[in-house]
Amino acid sequence: MEKKLTEYTENVSKNISSKIQAIRSIVYHYDLSSIVINIKDLNELERNMVLEQLINNNLNLLKPILNKNNYRKIIREVEDITDFFDTDNISAISEEGDSITDDLLYKLMEENQWRLNLPISIENIKNYYVRSNIRSNEITDVLLWIILKLMTIYYCLTNPKTAN
Repeated sequence: MEKKLTEYTENVSKNISSKIQAIRSIVYHYDLSSIVINIKDLNELERNMVLEQLINNNLNLLKPILNKNNYRKIIREVEDITDFFDTDNISAISEEGDSITDDLLYKLMEENQWRLNLPISIENIKNYYVRSNIRSNEITDVLLWIILKLMTIYYCLTNPKTAN
């Protein structure tokens, strides 16, 4: 009996240790700007074209599969994932990016008779969606946050989380 209890004790200890090790191996803060460092080589027009293409590609991917119900089901997971990313002034940038993304998505889902005509231009997003509290040098980070969130939503919708 004591040997059996010792085995259980060791097994539980080993399982907890492996989970702690797995959790500690996770990188918690990815610098959003460093992930897309190669776009900094582009001039502003080219960079905007790349960002615009990324936003529109993801909106087009989401359009046929996104609805209010499945969005509600994954939003917590999306937030958990995006919490891993950082950038300068992360609070203002993520708040602005989340707000713009939500607005685009609700229009994409045609909520409250709103409609989003695709493709949407970066200039449209900058002029009509970005609030004045965002400095001009932060707009690219806001656009990157929008892309991050759209891609995360698409990933979560197309790769449902399984219970461990």
